[in-house]
Amino acid sequence: MDRSFAEWCTAKQMHRPPGGYGYGCFINGEQRIARHSGDINGFTNELLKNFKEDLTIVILSTMNITPADKICEDLSCII
Repeated sequence: MDRSFAEWCTAKQMHRPPGGYGYGCFINGEQRIARHSGDINGFTNELLKNFKEDLTIVILSTMNITPADKICEDLSCII
């Protein structure tokens, strides 16, 4: 794939609609971060993708009381 096309696609994805939600993720276009989380039947997860830093963090837990969002934020500050 042409790199300029891939960069254009990424840039288009990071232009968030009103409300900051698109492509199944909460998007912060200024910081170029996309997040998604979920939980079901005692399981929880959090996905954080920082396009600017080329960083992806995925937290998976078998306990739905795990603060997966806080863990993601803390890890992104450390890395």
